[in-house]
Amino acid sequence: MIEDFLTKLNGRVDEAEIIEIQSKKTSIKTKKTEIETFIENSSKGYGIRVIKDNKMGFYFTNTLDKSAIDNAIKISKSAQQDKHISLPEKQKYQKNLSSEVDMEVEKGLKMAKELTSSNREYKGVNPTSGIVSWGTSRIKLENTKGVYGEKSEFTLSVYLGTVIKENEAATGFNFEVSRKNDIDAHLVGAKACKLAKDSLKPKRIDTSKMRIILRPMAVTELFESTLIPSFNADNVQRGRSKLSGMVGEALFNDIDIIDDGTLKNGLMSERFDDEGVTTSRTTLVKNGTLKGFLYDSYSANIESVMSTGNGSRPSHAALPGVQPSNFIVSGPKKIGKEKGALVVNGLIGAHTANPISGDFSCETRNAFLDEVPIKKAIVSGNIFELLKKGVYIGSDVKQYSSTLSPSIEFQEVNVVG
Repeated sequence: MIEDFLTKLNGRVDEAEIIEIQSKKTSIKTKKTEIETFIENSSKGYGIRVIKDNKMGFYFTNTLDKSAIDNAIKISKSAQQDKHISLPEKQKYQKNLSSEVDMEVEKGLKMAKELTSSNREYKGVNPTSGIVSWGTSRIKLENTKGVYGEKSEFTLSVYLGTVIKENEAATGFNFEVSRKNDIDAHLVGAKACKLAKDSLKPKRIDTSKMRIILRPMAVTELFESTLIPSFNADNVQRGRSKLSGMVGEALFNDIDIIDDGTLKNGLMSERFDDEGVTTSRTTLVKNGTLKGFLYDSYSANIESVMSTGNGSRPSHAALPGVQPSNFIVSGPKKIGKEKGALVVNGLIGAHTANPISGDFSCETRNAFLDEVPIKKAIVSGNIFELLKKGVYIGSDVKQYSSTLSPSIEFQEVNVVG
């Protein structure tokens, strides 16, 4: 079907692309120990890009027909010329990075029951809200320059929040996500229950500069609001990245950062990105030295470089933009003793950080000092300065979204009790 409409565009435009995205998602939400809602929805849509005389038209629709094609062309005629606009050339793709998976509703319901009953071994702890969510998406992409690709994805996520009350209330949470049907819902819930119970009777902490260890969830929350946006080539070109003009400079102390869209079973691994460009393993930082950035086709054209395969769309109704795939931080220095360090499981307010300067100020969630829970505190600093001082890396690697990271220990962080 897509091929037929692309054939009809030949001669009318210089380049054209059509993407078809089908998705189906099922969510089971729980409240306390009961199922609160069961929601299942599906969608299908098309995104059409046409280029004529360096002018682009974009139109999205749920029905691919002649009027949709005509509308895309009409929009292109009123667009501004831009010499950097072009579609990718024909690509070679590797085999599927993960096997096609799905899940029956019955199993989802069973997981929800296991999730909400996981408090039985933790007296006094009660589940507040939880979710078991899974979905599949299928993408077909073709353009007039020879690109053709099909890919399918499956994602399963499980979350539980918990609370315990003994004079004061303490809360806990846990979250797991996978591209495979392999999450133990009972274990997810049990960890959330344990975290709440361990957080009872917190002590106040003194204001000081100290070592902090961020668990993988907290690392993800911090990096995605402070560090990752600086490697986006579009941000660099628009002057919205602190790393602009610094390729080849030693910025950080002895760490490596890689974005790997080819990582087996990575949550963001793909055969090709949402423009049809083959995904790749891109070195961003090597031994602390900045090596490069992440590109989609448009930002790559501006600098006359190759796209890194990081063009991403949230849906058929959006144009591609630069996004990380599997953002991996590593280094040779390993975390030793945790004694004397503030161990933080989660952060509140990381989204308010400054993605250009790297400044942040966040409230801790489920934090411990020498295994003693602390009352909520504020941690603040600058991510670039902290990485320059040097970090220590743990072995408990987890991935919740783009960031794939172990626990990371930072030095001399401002902590306000």
